This record gives sequence, structure tokens and C-alpha cells, in this order.
Amino acid sequence: MSKNGTCPSYPDFTGIEGYTKNKVVTIDKKLFDNPIYWQVKVDGMNVGCYLDNNGDLQIRSREQLRISNDMRERFLKLPYAQNIITLLKELNSDYPDDDIVLFGEFMIKGKSPTRIEIHDEDSFKAFDLHIGNLKRDPPFVKWEQFSQTCDTHQIPRVELVEITTAYTFEDLMAIRDRLITLCQEKRWEGVVGKVWLTNEFGSFLNIVKEKPYIPKIANPKNPENDLPDLPDSEITGAIEKVLCNFGVEQFADVKFAMPQIAIKVKEQCEKHGCKKPGDRVYVLYRERLMRM
Repeated sequence: MSKNGTCPSYPDFTGIEGYTKNKVVTIDKKLFDNPIYWQVKVDGMNVGCYLDNNGDLQIRSREQLRISNDMRERFLKLPYAQNIITLLKELNSDYPDDDIVLFGEFMIKGKSPTRIEIHDEDSFKAFDLHIGNLKRDPPFVKWEQFSQTCDTHQIPRVELVEITTAYTFEDLMAIRDRLITLCQEKRWEGVVGKVWLTNEFGSFLNIVKEKPYIPKIANPKNPENDLPDLPDSEITGAIEKVLCNFGVEQFADVKFAMPQIAIKVKEQCEKHGCKKPGDRVYVLYRERLMRM
């Protein structure tokens, strides 16, 4: 249950080579000598399912404690929504002092945010279970317990691709390159690698994300116009976040929606070292409106 009206959001993460800040490329040392669990990155909206203080199911996005009412109603119509509620109630009873959040991807019927998948219906796939307290490092349930919990409660979950261990930088890059090739063959949006480390609080999760469609810019020195274009997949992902956060009515109001989308697109440009996409944002926004 959310404690004191709060609920943790899912941690932000990047690729193996890390964010490029102050001209330094960082690689998380925890990726070496530890098992890395690689999951399929499902192309949807990152959401967290939790019970509020009244015991009602709420759905949060990365940015907001609650998604729009119309999106929540669509989620509640999923055939396994009651299974999620049952699981959360059981866990809240077992761990009354902790924040319980089932994180996953919410897929809306139609083309996916990156437009590489077509979803025949609304659906959800869980990818992590958070059982912890905001005053300490956020513990996540390890894969074996997480997958068993989802399967027992008949809650869809993401697919585990494989488990690897890298001892050198060359090992890690070879694993990454092989998995990116697999993503292209399978038409997956990407893969997510997770390392669970045990400390006094439980299991701490270290996460990396690898996608075949994002340019790798370690230290851009060129002017803005010489930077690579932001891929459409990142623009459509930003558009989908605004739809999820604010709902259909506000999303359809161009004067409201476009400034919100611009903020999200700017974040992606800065994150990936890409130039501003200009009018392309409005074109993709209109295309999304026409598919509603």
C-alpha cells in the first residue's frame, strides 16, 4: 500500500555505457562478476500498480502518482486486474510497513509507442515487484520469486531471455551486441539487464537498458545541427506518456498537449545527445490523435 500518500516510481536507467556527463562515460562495475538477468523490453507505458489508503487499486506513471481516470478504467477492465488486486492485498497484509508496487508495461490497443508492435487489445505485463520502504534503498523481489508470484496469481509478466555473467569489458560488449542483434531479429524494442545484489535491506536492483534504435553518442563535440536526429520511437514514447498522464480529453487539446509533449521530447534529446526534432513532433502527435 502507498504510505502517507506516496508511492515510489520506477528508477530511471540507461544503457551499459551510462549517461555521458562531464565528458565521462560511466560503466556500472556491478555489471561485472554478477549474474545479469536479461528481460525483453515490452513496448508500452511504464506503470506501477498499488493500493491507496482506502484499499483501491491505483496506477501510477513515472511522473505522476495516478494516471488519468480514463486510462485507469481501461486498466481495470483487463481480465487479470482482479488478480493484481488480490496479490497486492496479500502482500500489504504480509508487509504492512512497506510500499508494495507491481511495476509493468501497460499496452494500449493499436500501434505501440515506438510503432514496432501492434497490440490487438489492451494488456499488461509485469516486470518488477517492489517491497520496501522509502527511507532505505528500494528492494526488489528477485526474478525467481517474482516470476513464481506472477505465475501463481495468473498475472502476465515479461519474458526472461537469458542469464549471463561478464568478467571483462569485452565480455559485456559481446553480450550486448548479440542481444541487440536478437532484438532486431525478433522486433523487440530492446532488452533490460538486471543485477540483484544483497545488502542489509534485501535485494537492490541495478538496471541497464539496451535498444538497437538509439544512437550511441559518447561525447558530442559538434554544433546542435550536426547531432543525430532523435528517433521517432523516442518522440512517440514521449507522446504516449502525455496521453497516459493526462487522459484523452486533455491530450486532444493541442494547446495543452503540445507543451507537455515538448517537455518530454526535450528530456529525450538531452538524454540521448540528439538535436531537436522540430515539426516532426506535431506530425506524430496528429497521427496519434487519428488512431484514437
